[in-house]
Amino acid sequence: MRQKAKEYFKRLRAFGKRHNGIAYVYMIPAAFGTLFFTILPFIFMIIAAFFKVDLVNIQESRYVGTWNFMMVFTRDNEFTKAVVNTIIFAFVTVILLMFVTILMASWLAKNTKVHNFAQTLIFTPHISSMVSVAILWVLLLDPRGIINQILALFGIQGPAWLLDSRTSLISVALVTVWKSIGYYCLIIIAGLQALPPEVYEAARLDKASRWCILRKITLPLLTPTLSFVFIMKFINSFKAFAAIDIMTQGGPQGSSMVLGYWIYNAGRVKFNYGFSMVGAIVLTVLVAVLTYLAQRFFNRRQ
Repeated sequence: MRQKAKEYFKRLRAFGKRHNGIAYVYMIPAAFGTLFFTILPFIFMIIAAFFKVDLVNIQESRYVGTWNFMMVFTRDNEFTKAVVNTIIFAFVTVILLMFVTILMASWLAKNTKVHNFAQTLIFTPHISSMVSVAILWVLLLDPRGIINQILALFGIQGPAWLLDSRTSLISVALVTVWKSIGYYCLIIIAGLQALPPEVYEAARLDKASRWCILRKITLPLLTPTLSFVFIMKFINSFKAFAAIDIMTQGGPQGSSMVLGYWIYNAGRVKFNYGFSMVGAIVLTVLVAVLTYLAQRFFNRRQ
């Protein structure tokens, strides 16, 4: 078996030497996935936004022009609320995550048993599914749950976190941040450990304070890593769905409705696929524009 494998790879290398285009053969699986699961659905999304789509009998679908866009932008108040909530949700989760992970990573970057154990504990929620995490936090955030019971010990009356329109969106945002802290924290730790130690030695010799070192040395040198963390979390925040679906279903009164859940609700619940395609286009444009602006901002900082 080993001999046959060696002969196969020897023939493959010989073929590669004779044909410089052999690299394209290895790209076929990835190209296949990109074509059928990204490019074609994207094209279908744009085309279907101009049709009254009937997925049961696709031949019954009819062209309606910009009617779907007009109805979504002028008549659907829930869509407008979903767009605003999505932007708020994205900025709250990203800013909170960046602040917390930078502080935690600066402490966890030390190579000791205590810090390594703490890294393991912090990373554990990331490997759990969003469904299980959401169910856990639904119980914790219940009006009679553990969190409100702990607040009651200090004489504080806890709110109905997921049932109050004033706290539902921020509650889901905190849960998503809690789940993803470990992953992004380890990325920032890797970035911190790659920084040149001689720069910090020079700063200590100049008797620079910790705050000065963080602001003028660590953060500027860590900009490429922070750019990656910011953009990835920003994109993931716009795609939030599972936590909303399990914890609030967009309620109460649409206070936690985000664009990803609105698209699902319009297409799979109300069976209005034309509206959902319009929402998907808006979501794509929002992610593209805000990601471009974020890249411009971080490129200037470098």
